[in-house]
Amino acid sequence: MKYLSFIVQAIKDKHELNEIDSEFIADQVSDFVKKHKKIQDKIEVSGSFLKFKLSKEFKLIIKMIRSNLRKSYVLFQLGSDQRTCLFDQLKKAPQSLDIHQKLLETHRSTKERIPIYAQLYKEIFKITSVPSSIIDIGCGLNPLSFPWMNVKSLKYIASELNKQDLVIIQKYFKLKKINGKVLPVNLIKDYALLKGIKSDVCFMFKLLDSLEVVKKNITGKLLNIVDAKFIAVSFSTKSVGGKPMRSTRRKWFEYIASELGFEFKILEYDNELFYILSKTGFPE
Repeated sequence: MKYLSFIVQAIKDKHELNEIDSEFIADQVSDFVKKHKKIQDKIEVSGSFLKFKLSKEFKLIIKMIRSNLRKSYVLFQLGSDQRTCLFDQLKKAPQSLDIHQKLLETHRSTKERIPIYAQLYKEIFKITSVPSSIIDIGCGLNPLSFPWMNVKSLKYIASELNKQDLVIIQKYFKLKKINGKVLPVNLIKDYALLKGIKSDVCFMFKLLDSLEVVKKNITGKLLNIVDAKFIAVSFSTKSVGGKPMRSTRRKWFEYIASELGFEFKILEYDNELFYILSKTGFPE
């Protein structure tokens, strides 16, 4: 596509977007342009990028792609600039729950989950049994909640688009001597990379709502490809503005899960609703 690299760079000129993978943004731009014939025509007749940059079509691309990226990515990042300093502190005191907590506070989802982590893992593992292997898809900084899992040994695969998050997580695995590895995956187009990775439990925390904004009907594909005995999926119970939702359950998700042959149990907390899925039933 003409001008694609220039458009991607223009989108990334916003500070809060400049760490997002360029290839991921390029895919979003290409998909958006394919759906809009007028934009395709404008790109073709523009003699140069400088001329196209002055058009309303260019401004529409920038506006819409940035909006989608904020919904699916930026809203979750709170203090990424602090992480290196905090991790340096953690290296000096790897057992410190206080420093763990400060690191978790730099990501919106994990910050909201801090008060419930201990109870949450206790409840999840009561349903699934204590796992020996976990795959955490769209993990953000969730692997740093490991101390609250209360497990002695664990194989942990952390999958995430944000490579900066994965750098921190890989260092964390090494520091804590966890048998873990990171897997950078663009779930919109490369979810097939997850195929064949077996685990006892798969986490998809606050992932699917934001993914569906970018790619409709991606949920069923992900649920189908994950090879885990149990899948723990969560959704926010509050709007972006912090107001409680009228209905916290996701009927659309329950329908998809049921159609794919999953049974599910529900755990509900103030800020987050969890579905625990299984195709083979639940232990008594």
